[in-house]
Amino acid sequence: MKRLILTSTLMVVCLLCGAQQTKSDTLKTKQPVQTEKVDGLWSVLGYYGGKLANELGDRLNLESSKEEEVPTKVLVQFGWLNYTRVENRPKK
Repeated sequence: MKRLILTSTLMVVCLLCGAQQTKSDTLKTKQPVQTEKVDGLWSVLGYYGGKLANELGDRLNLESSKEEEVPTKVLVQFGWLNYTRVENRPKK
C-alpha cells in the first residue's frame, strides 16, 4: 500500500512539474529544430530529474558551462500519458 501511495504521489508531482511554465517555454522561434522522444520509466525519470537539477542549479546560481540550445519538440510518453512540449534543449 505504501508503494502505491508513493508511486501515485510521484506521478502527480511529475505531472505538476511538467505543467508549470518555465523560462525554457518562452522561445524566440516558434518552429522546433529537432525532436526528442522520451518514453519508458527510466527515460521519463531521467528527463524530469535533469529538469529539476537544472532548475536547482539556476536558483542556487551555480556556474556551469551552457551548451548551445535550440528549440526542441519533446514527446513524453509514459503508459497512457502522452504529451508534447516545446522547449530549449542542447543541440545534438
